[in-house]
Amino acid sequence: MTDSIRLIHATRLLLDEPVLGVGTLSGEERRLVEDATIAAFHRIVEACVDKHVDILILSGDTFDETSFTLRARATLIDGLETLSDAGVSIFITPGMMDSLTSWRRLGSLPDEVTLLGTERDAPIEITEKGRVIAVVNHLTPGTASLDPPSYKLSAVQIGIIPEGDVPPGGLEAWLNSTSGWNYIALGGGDIARSIRLSHGIAHAPGSPQPLRPGLYGAHGATFVELDTTGVIHQEQIRTATVRWERHAIECSTSTSWEELAEKLALALLEYESQPVETIWHFEWVLRGRGDLYETLADPRRQNDLWDTIDREARASDIRRRHTLIREPLEIGREHEAANLIREFSDTVTGVLNPQDVFWKKRGQLLADLTTPWGRKLSTLVEQADVHKVADQARQLARSWWT
Repeated sequence: MTDSIRLIHATRLLLDEPVLGVGTLSGEERRLVEDATIAAFHRIVEACVDKHVDILILSGDTFDETSFTLRARATLIDGLETLSDAGVSIFITPGMMDSLTSWRRLGSLPDEVTLLGTERDAPIEITEKGRVIAVVNHLTPGTASLDPPSYKLSAVQIGIIPEGDVPPGGLEAWLNSTSGWNYIALGGGDIARSIRLSHGIAHAPGSPQPLRPGLYGAHGATFVELDTTGVIHQEQIRTATVRWERHAIECSTSTSWEELAEKLALALLEYESQPVETIWHFEWVLRGRGDLYETLADPRRQNDLWDTIDREARASDIRRRHTLIREPLEIGREHEAANLIREFSDTVTGVLNPQDVFWKKRGQLLADLTTPWGRKLSTLVEQADVHKVADQARQLARSWWT
């Protein structure tokens, strides 16, 4: 019978870093937000124990070495000790914000922790009853392709590529689909992504708790069960306290207040919630025209709308925050402002194309920066949401020309 391995993969924990863009908060809500990254790590540790995993992979940016707080350090060490006592093997690679030097400053780590720092790290065996059931490799690949594994091929083959060594953009072309890897843990990135391999997957789980608006959807770590034939089971372990969503709604001249409120309430119900998610920030994009559309320029009318939809789409433990972005439907090309906006929007669409080679390789522009702030800038450029940049540029244009 083929042996299976159970693992949880997390990246960009950024312990005790602030969550930005959450608006005005009550005392309890402020505490929840301040504890969000700490709580995310606690949930990962609990999931490892509850699911009896063999391995936890932390593939970069576990903390920010320039602002590493005592609370972050205590939380990290306590969690690693808990997992070590539970027999979980922990594999850690430094990232752009937590250098190998900063990890070594922590001193002696728990017995089950392996800190991977160089390409000279030998493959590490995971054994059960004296048999090797998995091999973990630290990978620092070249720019052309990823070499296949070459050690104990009868075991599950796991590779970890730390943040900074993962090329931006087209991973499909970079990874060899016949490589023989069962799981490649990709470091970095706030958004989850997966690439199917011939006998497994290459995967980045995304941030367990986003630190800024614009990173929409559910976030967490990834639980994977796999054997030498590939992935048996994969699921997201939700860990984020704060969640952002964005939803567009049409409003015509004939739309009534009741109809608009019903549209928004039904849209809210489309989003599945989890107990760990306690604060939702909804960004509503209202596209339309007419009397109702115009009245919603008034913040008081907006608050009335939020109260209405929250009553209709109740969620017991979720505290919702709403913002409204109004996008008028332009009519009549004879108007100069409308023509300018349309021309500008078309230009933005053409220039800020995420599929363009320039944008796919934008992270390479600052690859030579090695200081902590330089690495932060490089990461920010690489992970910039091109769609979000385009949307904000269009909104600025409308504010200028209308």
